[in-house]
Amino acid sequence: MNLKLVDIPGIEPADQTGHKIKALVVGEKSDALSALADWKQSSREDFKTMMRKLRVIGGVRDLLPLPWVKRDKAGEPVYEISAPGKNARLFFFLAGDDASVVVCTNAYWKTSSSRAQQDKAFAEARRLRELFLLHWSGTNG
Repeated sequence: MNLKLVDIPGIEPADQTGHKIKALVVGEKSDALSALADWKQSSREDFKTMMRKLRVIGGVRDLLPLPWVKRDKAGEPVYEISAPGKNARLFFFLAGDDASVVVCTNAYWKTSSSRAQQDKAFAEARRLRELFLLHWSGTNG
């Protein structure tokens, strides 16, 4: 299976002084990029808010003081970016020897307070992280 990391349109090198911001592509598909493209067309405010959040994350080294970054309650190093007052949610994990790469994996559109929906999105982010780690260790280790 082909996996790669690609730039996210609209995130410039100057925005990435703390972390590099990338999207995971599996085969020919990136759930994160697809969601961002959808939000850009269907919910401009959610899209703009999420892009601002990604730029902030790119500019800092310590993510957990950010109130809209939530770590997976299952204890895995997978995170959710929320846009307070908005419906867009984007998931990521950290990669690189010094955890300096934010790898955006998947997203969901929050339509209710369904914990099951959020848990399913976290589970998909964990699955994509494991897939990435297996691929990365197989090609670089």
